[in-house]
Amino acid sequence: MLNDMLEFDGFLVLSVAAEAPEEQQDWRIENDAAADWAIEKIKFYRAELERKRQLAEEKKKQIDAWLKSEQEKAERQIAFFEQKLYEYFMSLDPSLLQKSKTQVKYELFSGTLKLKKQNLTIERDNETLLKWLEQSGLTDYIKIKKEPNWIELKKNMEISGNRAVYKNTGEVIPGIKVELQPDKFIVE
Repeated sequence: MLNDMLEFDGFLVLSVAAEAPEEQQDWRIENDAAADWAIEKIKFYRAELERKRQLAEEKKKQIDAWLKSEQEKAERQIAFFEQKLYEYFMSLDPSLLQKSKTQVKYELFSGTLKLKKQNLTIERDNETLLKWLEQSGLTDYIKIKKEPNWIELKKNMEISGNRAVYKNTGEVIPGIKVELQPDKFIVE
């Protein structure tokens, strides 16, 4: 494949799109025209990928709409039968039901009908609750969260190799891990 050549603005350039990775390793860009051609290839593949992503998104929307419709149909049928089973359950003689602290159940061949006791739902407005606790002197019920002031600490810190150092004392700051990241090459 290395001998496939394309003419680009009067220059001959190699076509590498379908080459095996080991063959691509030997190929080099040796002039501005070839570099410009490579940028165009990157733009083409990005545009093609975006077109395919959009096509896939449209298909996913169609599939999701179909699935949502089917789900709604099934949920209506399930709700209908659950309501009828609840009515039947409530009409049963209480002596036939198995009772525990948290539920009442009735067993059938294909499954079990259960009526579970639910816990209370408590909603709270923390801001209003905090004000009341402070005004009432009930500070034992208030949590104080301690955490480092990272923004201020960062202003007084330097990075030395893979360590964070406190500027004022030169002391290595424990609890901070520094990982050097390689520079990132970007083609736009």
